[in-house]
Amino acid sequence: AVYLVVQERQQTWSSGRASVLNLALGVNTSITGLLEQSTLSLRNIRADVSRRTGAQQQPAEAIADLRGAARFDSVSSYLGFRIAGGPILAVDQTGEAVAGSDILRALARVLEPDAGGLAVSTLLRLPAGSDWYLLLTLDFRSAANEPATAFALIPVRRLLASTDSLRLIPDSFVSLVTMDGRMLFAYSPGRGTFLPLPLRVSPQSLALVHNHRSGVFLALPSKNGYVGFARSAALP
Repeated sequence: AVYLVVQERQQTWSSGRASVLNLALGVNTSITGLLEQSTLSLRNIRADVSRRTGAQQQPAEAIADLRGAARFDSVSSYLGFRIAGGPILAVDQTGEAVAGSDILRALARVLEPDAGGLAVSTLLRLPAGSDWYLLLTLDFRSAANEPATAFALIPVRRLLASTDSLRLIPDSFVSLVTMDGRMLFAYSPGRGTFLPLPLRVSPQSLALVHNHRSGVFLALPSKNGYVGFARSAALP
């Protein structure tokens, strides 16, 4: 994943470059730090499911494992997993099992088993709710060698709140982009607006970030803004 900070071109190149680069690095540090907690939970779930033969047929034991993971996770609102062909098992942040069929159906539409390792998948808004969640998934093999997916739903507002201390400049916006070019959202700190964006960044912009951990380039194709970026070392 890569974090983009875009600022309108109202400064010289040297001052604008330093501004957006420092902000992008700060966003990377704060948001990635939160997502690492969710990633650790997914790895713990993988370990529990991988060692427990027949976990799919023993939902009570599986829910107990998920509650154990949720107890130490202050970031994820929901944790769960699904073994291919089986039901989705999930708990909320308090450890309560998710029984709502609407929520489970919403998850079933976006979970894609065997997508390959750890992935920042998509944004999801649950039925009868207004909050957006970032879906983080980890694919693995169960004890019976079946494809399985562990997942965490992280509230986007929690991730964005972690950027408040960065004093983001009013005429900027922050985006989260996957390394295959999907822009998941844009947040304008000056206006306090959040937009889910099922868009793709230009191939030219994506090429500029692929071989670098951080940097700055002019917004393409207009070149009317500075784009600072920082790639997460912990997330794809």
